[in-house]
Amino acid sequence: MVSVVELTEDGLVRKGPTYTGGFVGGLIGSFIPGLWGAGQLSIASVVFFMIGGLFGIWIAYRLFA
Repeated sequence: MVSVVELTEDGLVRKGPTYTGGFVGGLIGSFIPGLWGAGQLSIASVVFFMIGGLFGIWIAYRLFA
C-alpha cells in the first residue's frame, strides 16, 4: 500500500499535488513546441515535457509544503 504522505526533513509532503503538478506541467510543456510548428512527438516536445514536469513538481512542492 502506498502512503499518501511522505516524511522529509522539512516535514510532510503530500504526493497527490506533486504528481498533479508534474502531470500538468509536463502536459503544458509538451504543447509549447507546437507554437512554432514542431510536431507533438518531436525531440523538442519531449524536452519541454521534462522541463515542464520538473517545473510543475517544483511549483507544487512550493505551494503545498
